[in-house]
Parts: sequence; structure tokens; C-alpha cells
Amino acid sequence: MKIKEEKPKGKLWTRNFTIITIGSFISAIGGAAMGLAFSLVVFDKTSSTWLAAIVNVSWIVPGIVLPIIMGPYIDKANKRKLIYKLDYINSLVYLLFYLFLKQFGFVYAGFIIFSLIDGCIGSVYNLTYISFYPDLINEGSTQKGFAVSSLVYPLAISIVTPIASVVYTKYGIELLIISESTLLSICATFETRIKVDFIKKLDDGLKFRQRLKIYFEDFMDAYRYLKKEKGLRNLFLYNAFSVGDYEGKSLMIIAYFQSSSVLTAVMYSLLISAETIGRVFGGFFHYFVKIPEKARLKLTMAVYTFYNLFDGILLFVAFPIMIILRFICGMFGINTATLRQAAVMHYIKDDYRAKVSGFFEVLIAFFGLVAQLSIGALGEFLDYRVVIVILSSIMMFMIYFLIYKNRKEIQPIYEGYE
Repeated sequence: MKIKEEKPKGKLWTRNFTIITIGSFISAIGGAAMGLAFSLVVFDKTSSTWLAAIVNVSWIVPGIVLPIIMGPYIDKANKRKLIYKLDYINSLVYLLFYLFLKQFGFVYAGFIIFSLIDGCIGSVYNLTYISFYPDLINEGSTQKGFAVSSLVYPLAISIVTPIASVVYTKYGIELLIISESTLLSICATFETRIKVDFIKKLDDGLKFRQRLKIYFEDFMDAYRYLKKEKGLRNLFLYNAFSVGDYEGKSLMIIAYFQSSSVLTAVMYSLLISAETIGRVFGGFFHYFVKIPEKARLKLTMAVYTFYNLFDGILLFVAFPIMIILRFICGMFGINTATLRQAAVMHYIKDDYRAKVSGFFEVLIAFFGLVAQLSIGALGEFLDYRVVIVILSSIMMFMIYFLIYKNRKEIQPIYEGYE
């Protein structure tokens, strides 16, 4: 099955781009609230970083398997229909989970099963969105388009997280879950309004085994593509390490706040908001200010370095200093994330976007799984602050070995788009 997608032409804020941005923001509001609630509720009920990590891993596991199968399919599917159908399905899943909690209350196994289902839907959705989004951006507006995308989730977090922490503390997680179900339905309804023309050629007569063989061959094409692209490969590896590092540190920070006699869930939400407000400021800067091509990689390496230094000292300073550090990390971190995403997605050939993204999703899921389990186990025995210092030290080595030592191969990727 082949698909030809017609990219929108003209200004950045086309009908399609506006709709996908509004829909993404609505979805992000619910996602931000649920992200906070899930990070709190399991540790609240179990007081174990290990058990909390297992729930997180159950959400990650689908990301290891599904992208291998779904990546090649998504490249050839009607991405517009796939996106809104997945949102409607996920809305129903959240509604059923809400009814389950109202009937049975907190059941640890129930949270694991729900996380697995939500992880399956989320893995396919994210891969589809990543592949579809560049086709809604006008040529010459890549940096601005991805700057807008990078603002959506941080802006939602900065608005919703403090409210969600109060709602969770007073009313529990159930109200947040039913709200997410409603928001997902609204988001899907917006996404049905996107208008993109597709020319399809169906591969009729192929059996499932034959289709699976084709999918595997397409996936191996992505592997061979990355094998030849040393700079791209090292960027992906560092980002995979970075995601695992971030998830592990987040688990330790949550445990530290909830175990403290001074710090509270609301204060934790303010810490998240400080980082996301920083991301919003950084996103606006990235939208209006074009980073010179030659400076992009240097800026990226500098931010990676300071980000990990600030992480290492975060839990050793007073709460007001924590707020300042997270704001700074958010403001500069979003710029490097946007630079990397725009550079990589523009650099990869159209036919390989979803395939390579699928391979990358598997890599991230694998590192996230290992990080959650190992760091969660460390949190059972070591001081949470010591674990974060160890992780920051490891990431400093990764910056040197994966980015700095391969800067000659990585530099052209950052210079390849406007």
C-alpha cells in the first residue's frame, strides 16, 4: 500500500496546522494532569520506588514491541484517520478505568493492566503523530513549526499541574481520569477536521505472514539506514540515555518529596510548573529567534552539560533554589530538544521517517525500561539524592563520548534545515 501525502503550502498557520495544534493542546491538558496523578498515586499507596517503577515499566513495554510492527504500517496508512481513531479508543479506555476505580478502588494489578493498554495506544499514537506532523508544516517554517509543537505540552503542564495536584489531594485520581476521557474525545473531534488528500494503492492478496515479512524488511531498512548515519545514530543513542535518565530522576524526585516532612505534592507540582514555564519562555524564544546553523550543536552540548550539573545538585538546595534551577533547565532544555527534533526529522528521508522513528521508539523504550527497574531498585537502598548524583555523572560521560567526540558527523545534521 502506497500513500502520497500533499503537504500544505503557504504560511505556517494553515487550517490543518491550527487544528493539530489546538487538538494537541487539549490532549496535553489531560495528559499533564494524568502524568502528575500517576506519578503520585502508586508511591502514595505502596511507599516503594520499585513497585512504582514496575507500573511505569508496564507503560513502557509496548513501546519496545509495537514500533517494530507498526512503524512500516504507519508509513503507508492514512495517518489522519489513525490519529483521531486512537484518541477515541483511548477515551473509552479511560472511561472504563474510571468505572473500575469507582467500583474497586486502588488495585495494584489494575494499574499495571491499564498502563499496558494505555502504553499500547500511546506508542502507536506517538509514532503516527511524529510521522504526520512534518507534513502539516510549510517548507521554510520547520523551526517555527517544531517550536510551536514544543510549546504545547509545557504550556499545558504549567497551567494544569498545580490545579491537578490540588484536585488529586482533595478528590483523588478518579476525577482526573474521567476528565482525561472527556478531553481525549474533544481532541479526536478536532482532529477529524484536518483535511489531507491521500492517494492509496492497496497491496491486495497478501497474507499476514507476507505482510509481517514486508514490515520486518522495512524495519531492517531503517536499521541499515541508521548504521550508515553515524551522527544520527549517536544523537539517537544519547537521547535514549537521556530519556532513561530523566525518568529515573523523576522517580527519585517524587519519592524524595513524598517522603519529606517539609515538602508536599503541591510543592512538587510547583517544581514541575517552574520547569515547564521555563520551557514556554524558551519555546517563544525559539519561535521568534533563529539559532545560527553553526551555533546549534555548540549550544546543544553546553545546555546538556549544565542541565546535568543542575540535576546533580537539585535536591541539596533550598526549595526556592530548586524552582530557579528547574526554570533555567526548562528554558534552555526546550531549545535543544526542538533543535534536535527539527534537525533529525528534516534530515531523515520522508520514506524513512516512521521506520526510523519506530526504531528510535524501541530504543527509548528499552532504555526507559532498564532505567526504571534499575533506578527504582537503587532507590530502595540508597539515598534518593545520591542516586541522582550517580545518574548525572553517567550522563556527563555520555555527552563526551556520544556527542562531543562525534561532533564532526553530527554538525551537518544541525545545519540541514532553515
